[in-house]
Amino acid sequence: MKIYISIEQSNKFGSAESLYWGEGDLTIAADTLLASRGAGGYDSRHTDYLRPLGSRTICLSRSAQDGPGWFLVESVI
Repeated sequence: MKIYISIEQSNKFGSAESLYWGEGDLTIAADTLLASRGAGGYDSRHTDYLRPLGSRTICLSRSAQDGPGWFLVESVI
């Protein structure tokens, strides 16, 4: 599953340069990520994936091959 994190979310969780544009990792509770989306929230695909995870931690990674803001879910703990 791939999760999109907006540039505004990237600024909340660190730096847009490292999270939105660069390669890197992000570890965050699913409900925190879901709530961080702001007005309009996530689309149904993202919401249907994240909501059932509740407060479980998701480990995300972003590589150069991914478009800006797109992260691969590496694991859920």
